[in-house]
Amino acid sequence: MKPLFNNLLIRAQKAQQKVGGIVVPGNNNTETGTAEVVALGEEVTRVSIGQHLYYAKSDAKKVNVKGEDLYILQEKFVLGVCL
Repeated sequence: MKPLFNNLLIRAQKAQQKVGGIVVPGNNNTETGTAEVVALGEEVTRVSIGQHLYYAKSDAKKVNVKGEDLYILQEKFVLGVCL
């Protein structure tokens, strides 16, 4: 699937947190999340494929592509990129 215009196709990362060096599954009910960029629309200029970003979950629209749950997100709703 190729997004159009200023939309991104992203794969949400499962929330995890570390407690004393041990990875504990996180709570997916948080308002923000991290995701990997899978595909870009032709007008996207600030992120690239493979980059990880922070986004507000309420701004992403869920789509099923080849049996995998991915999300469409407009570029303006990217909160930041992971360094």
